[in-house]
Amino acid sequence: MPNESVSTESFASEVTKPTKGPKLRLAIIGCGGISETHLKALKTMADVEVVAGVDIKPERLDVMREKYGIPELFEDWNEMLEKVAPDAVSVCTPNGVHAPATIAAAKAGCHVITEKPMAMNPAECQQMIDAAKDAGKLLVCGFQFRYHPNTQMLVRAREEDQFGDIMFVKCQALRRRGIPNWGVFGQKELQGGGPMIDIGVHVIEMAHYTMGSPKPVAA
Repeated sequence: MPNESVSTESFASEVTKPTKGPKLRLAIIGCGGISETHLKALKTMADVEVVAGVDIKPERLDVMREKYGIPELFEDWNEMLEKVAPDAVSVCTPNGVHAPATIAAAKAGCHVITEKPMAMNPAECQQMIDAAKDAGKLLVCGFQFRYHPNTQMLVRAREEDQFGDIMFVKCQALRRRGIPNWGVFGQKELQGGGPMIDIGVHVIEMAHYTMGSPKPVAA
């Protein structure tokens, strides 16, 4: 059990020391607001190099160039995948674009991390999993709360048999700031749904993770 309380800042990471050998060459597909959260985290990883960005909005590419110094910028991910050939891709697009971007990246030989929710429906999720398996690449969905100390505390308790046989889990989440007014929130064809899609997936995933840890898809 942790000896002191934790907060939402508990995800903070120290900058790692320089590493020897080649870096992981990573590209960002979807350069909106959440991509900047990814980029801030990636700055702490000395063995990762962000080599390209993709977005259909030129102004977002300007941000990537001017604020983050990303060298290769594109409006089409297929062009980027062919010309840059990154090792991995971070998919930060609206939910409705997760599946095609992930499948294209996997088929191009990239490992993929995609933002949550994984896709718009189970069929798209399966297509993404199949593409990663066929390519022999890793695919993971960005459920970062599984790494929070609060969640890890519950996992340790489960592994120590402090809970016995878990038969039922009740999940609850509360957002006090109303409906998000940025990005594509409110556009069902791109977002897919409301609170369950946006916040509920985190709570359900943490409940599932604490009962039994799912693993990333691997070849």
